[in-house]
Amino acid sequence: MTEQPGDGTAVIAEPSRSTPVYGEFDAVAVGGGPAGIMAASAAARTGHSTILLKLGGIVIVRGSLAPDGAVVKRTVADDGLCRFTGPAKVFRSREEGLAAIRGGEVRPGQVLVLTGLGLRGPPGMGLTSVFVFALDGAGLSGKVAVITDGQLPGLVNKGLSVAEASPEGAAGGPLGLVENGDPISVGTEARTIELEVPEPELARRRAQLSPLTPPAGCGWLSVYARSASPSGRARPSAPPRRKARGFRRRR
Repeated sequence: MTEQPGDGTAVIAEPSRSTPVYGEFDAVAVGGGPAGIMAASAAARTGHSTILLKLGGIVIVRGSLAPDGAVVKRTVADDGLCRFTGPAKVFRSREEGLAAIRGGEVRPGQVLVLTGLGLRGPPGMGLTSVFVFALDGAGLSGKVAVITDGQLPGLVNKGLSVAEASPEGAAGGPLGLVENGDPISVGTEARTIELEVPEPELARRRAQLSPLTPPAGCGWLSVYARSASPSGRARPSAPPRRKARGFRRRR
């Protein structure tokens, strides 16, 4: 209803209303593009409770399995699992994971770990959407959890999927230390992702890892593999420029 106060300015009077509060956070990043994800990851790494808002409910989790953070892809209706605990089943490639789904080796209740797909692993962050879609086709969405250091596009929001875990497994991150049967828990409300293995055991596994050997050569893919930094920390550094040589004109 429009009213006229004493100074003649028109106003619209609305009835009072209450707005539900779904959570309180230190930082809110709106938009799930590269800038929004990096901003949310940076805030989370400094210890601030952080939420990343995007259609589909993307949130940032962190813990012993992803100290530098990971991205959880929620369902569009935000009605997916909020908590999942189970034994790990580890795959070192998408092809290995797809073969396990086709062979009936994946069981409800497992936490499926796809490692070695981060920036430095392939090299270049590997897409793992085909793995999640294969799980859905096998009727396993909502019955398992997926954790990877690879990338999941925005359309992949089935079940409980965690992507871009950092540090990545190929660079010595905890994801690369997971073995079959290790207990893993993920909680989107608490923003946690934990590998429930004692630190001495993880140290033993880390000591047995073969060092990552970047490919030699001067091609761009080789240069990238040698210079790429872990996800969420820094962008790949540019290769050094060669000093330009001068030319003398013949007379």
